[in-house]
Amino acid sequence: SGSVSSDLEGYLVAMGVRRLFRGLYGPDLVNVWKGGPLFYERVFADAGVSPSEALVVDDSVRAVEWAAEAGSATVLISAKTPGIPVSCQVLGGLAELPDWLADC
Repeated sequence: SGSVSSDLEGYLVAMGVRRLFRGLYGPDLVNVWKGGPLFYERVFADAGVSPSEALVVDDSVRAVEWAAEAGSATVLISAKTPGIPVSCQVLGGLAELPDWLADC
């Protein structure tokens, strides 16, 4: 997330989906702003996760493009779909994520 990790934790807890995420990262934890593939490369390295084993969920087309450039699978949360990368799964809202994951 572009938000600090403690804020992200609060958002996901409030939405009731925190249990779906193994790790949460903000720029405060990897010492780089969320502004390109380097952010994701540092997150994967810090978490000890191969990018090919990661799933990045975001509401920004640009962010899912950066995550894909770093080697991750991606899910875009967006009610609108113009300009969506072909390789990206699109869900209309974060509440759809549990069912989508269950079907994977």
